[in-house]
Amino acid sequence: KSGELFSSSRHIGSFLKEQVFEQWPDDVKSFLTKTAVLDRFCLSLSHKVTGLENCGEIIDSLLAHNCFIIPLDQEYEWFRYHHLFSDFLKSELSAGNPSVKESVLKKAGLWYEDNGFLKEAMDAYIAGGNYPGAFTLYKKTYRHFCRAGEHALLFGWMSRMPEEVYRDNVTFRIVYAWFLLLKNQVTEAEAWADKANACYRKIKDGTETGHANQLLALICFLQANIATTRMDARKAACCYEEACGIRLRENLFLGEINSGQPGILRTCYGFLGRLNKVDEAYSGVWETVSGVIGDFSAYFPMIFIESFYERNRLDECRETMAKTFEEILALGTSGIIVPCFITLAKIRRADGDIEGAFAVVEEGRKKLPDEGKMRWNYILDLFAANLYIGAGDRPGAEAWMKSSRTGVYDTLSAAREFEHIVFSRYLMLAGRLEEAVLLLNRLNSFTKKEQRLGSRIEVLCLLAEAYLLKKDKEKAVDTLDAALELGME
Repeated sequence: KSGELFSSSRHIGSFLKEQVFEQWPDDVKSFLTKTAVLDRFCLSLSHKVTGLENCGEIIDSLLAHNCFIIPLDQEYEWFRYHHLFSDFLKSELSAGNPSVKESVLKKAGLWYEDNGFLKEAMDAYIAGGNYPGAFTLYKKTYRHFCRAGEHALLFGWMSRMPEEVYRDNVTFRIVYAWFLLLKNQVTEAEAWADKANACYRKIKDGTETGHANQLLALICFLQANIATTRMDARKAACCYEEACGIRLRENLFLGEINSGQPGILRTCYGFLGRLNKVDEAYSGVWETVSGVIGDFSAYFPMIFIESFYERNRLDECRETMAKTFEEILALGTSGIIVPCFITLAKIRRADGDIEGAFAVVEEGRKKLPDEGKMRWNYILDLFAANLYIGAGDRPGAEAWMKSSRTGVYDTLSAAREFEHIVFSRYLMLAGRLEEAVLLLNRLNSFTKKEQRLGSRIEVLCLLAEAYLLKKDKEKAVDTLDAALELGME
């Protein structure tokens, strides 16, 4: 079979070369091989990478002869080649002069950047070996992509650039460590934090004082974030206090710290629900940290607002929310807007105003930025379903279930933890108690293994409720005792 496939591939290649490619004049051949390097091309881009003046005529001729060229829009502005023809053209280019591909990608990168195709520009620069160009563009666009939550994209670009490009760049090393933290690669992040610190010590004496202070404060915040991931509240507090004591000429830029949880307490920055550690880490700095990180300081009061709610200190919860609500909205990131409106809805629910709670959820949807809107809307859908379940409204809850693919035997993860907790509550409402107990026991094991204390307490309370519904009072009491004991941590 593999021999037949190889023979067939050779036959196709021979056909394309003899019956198609070789039938064209040299300028068209050059056009074909150079534009085949690109995933897609337009007239202007093809001018840039080929240097030919007659690109428009060539494109028209290829279309007229049905030469494996495919329009990508009704306006006939963008094109690509059939994948078999594209593979053939790339092999022709490699067999000729491989350096041509690098040249094409470098030129394409310049065109992409000039025309606002920033992702394509970065990919072209890196693929073409133009690492200085890629690094320069990276620094220009980092904040844009970070605010958009494109962490995986940024991390991928960084990983593809050789270390010599950023050898003496402290900020780059800090950012790389930060992304490793987001991927929960804590040991690797610590190693890169050490590299950043060593690089800072090496260059600080020759660096302007204001810039050196900015770098030192960034290192302090990075070390604080590593400490929070390690659940070391005392060290985190020391790092935050050191950062707050550094005189800065401008606020530090921090990216999104909540990538998909309904509350900050469910993230490492909320110490995974360890309220005592939240107090220890942030109590001394949460009102002064705005002088260091500006708008991003809104995350700190939001953590305390959630903490006040969990402790049933609703008056403090309302008071802090009233003082900081505009700051939270001004930050404008979904990772703080969703927890804010969910907490507001919880307060309404606690006051017995279920209709008001639903109204707050809908207001929260209106505040979401476009980036990642579908994902964050789903978190709000889950919370709304939770409200229906809490009110005993099975039809309302089932409306969510119709669009959900959640199951008892799903693979569990922190990203879907809230979804499975809501589903377990729905199972209890629907009288499917055996399934509810199974899922909740799985969630208990998962949250214990992942040290997600706040979530584990919630799961144990639900499990106690499920046992009570099954008339197993002994297990219900034992489970509730376990939850209460954990609540003392």
